[in-house]
Amino acid sequence: MKKSDFTEKVPLSIMTGAYGRYAAIIINTTGKSSVTDALSKLYPQSGYKIGITDASKEELNEAIAICSATGASIIVLGDDTLPDFRRVTPAVGFSTCLISSGSYNGMPGNILERLLSETSVKEFTHIAYQQYKYDPAILNSLAERYFETLRLGLVRENIESAEPLIRDREYIFFDMNSIRYSDFPDNLEQSPNGLYAEEACTLARYIGMNQKMRVCYIFGFKPDTTPGSPSSQLAAEIIWHMAEGISASVNEDPSEGRDEYFQRKIISMGDEGQDLVFVTSSLSGRWWMEIPEFKDNRTRYVACSLSDYLCARNGEVPLRWILYFQKINPK
Repeated sequence: MKKSDFTEKVPLSIMTGAYGRYAAIIINTTGKSSVTDALSKLYPQSGYKIGITDASKEELNEAIAICSATGASIIVLGDDTLPDFRRVTPAVGFSTCLISSGSYNGMPGNILERLLSETSVKEFTHIAYQQYKYDPAILNSLAERYFETLRLGLVRENIESAEPLIRDREYIFFDMNSIRYSDFPDNLEQSPNGLYAEEACTLARYIGMNQKMRVCYIFGFKPDTTPGSPSSQLAAEIIWHMAEGISASVNEDPSEGRDEYFQRKIISMGDEGQDLVFVTSSLSGRWWMEIPEFKDNRTRYVACSLSDYLCARNGEVPLRWILYFQKINPK
C-alpha cells in the first residue's frame, strides 16, 4: 500500500456512507492539517485506512455521532484548549482514562477536575502523572472512589502495567503535555520530565488494542505547528501506533464463555484464604482476574497483567484484586 492510500480526507456530510470502510476516523477540530499531513507520510503495515474529517468544536457532538455509525474507532484531534466533556461523553455511566502529567496541566481550566466533576464517570484511571505535579487531596479523593492511578515512574519501570488500565476504557483523553519537552517541543508546560516519545507510542498502541474504546481525544499542543516539526511528527506517530493497535486488536471477552480461547489458572491462598482465579487468552496473551460479586452472585472479569498472576503465585494478593473486590463488594 502506498502512503497516499493510508489516509483519506472525507467531508463529514458524506461520512454516513462509509460504514466499514475505515479502521479509525480522525475528527480534526484544530482548523489546521499539520498533524494529518505528517500522518499521510507514514507507511501502514496492513491494508487498513484512516478517514479524516474536519469539524468545529461546536459540531463535535454531531460529528462523533455520525462517525461512530460507521463502526470505526474515533480519534478527536484537539489543540491547546480543553474539550467540553459534555460534547464527547454520554450522560449515563461511562469509563474513562486520562494520560496527563498531573492534577493541573497549565491550560485554562483543569481537565482532571472536569472529569471528576462528572457524576456519570463510573470507572477512571490516571496514567503517567508525576507525583510532584499532583494535589495530594485529589489523589486521596481518587482512592476513596476506588479509581486507579499509575505514576510515571511505574510506567517507566514496567510499561505493560498500563495496558490493563487502558483495556476496557470507553473514553480516553491523551494530553500531549504528558510528553517531556525534549521529545515534544510544543509542550505547553515546557516540562523537562515526562513520557518518552517511545512510551507515548506504546501507550497509543494499547489504546488502539482496546475493543471497548469509543473515542480517544488527543489534545494539548499548538494547532499552528508545521507538518515537518518534531511535535507534528510525534503526534502523527502516536496516531499511527493507535491505528496499528486497532488493526491488530482481538475481540475477546472471557465472560462470553468461549473457553477454547482461554485458560483458567487457580491459585490457592492457603486454608484461610480464598482461591484466586486468573484467566489468560491464547490469542493475545492478555490476563484477567475473576472477582466474585456477592450481591448479584456473579463473577466480574477485571483486566490485569502477568505480574498480578505472578504476585498471587508468590503468595500475595494483588493490590488490583483487593481494590476491585472492595469496590464490587462494599461493606
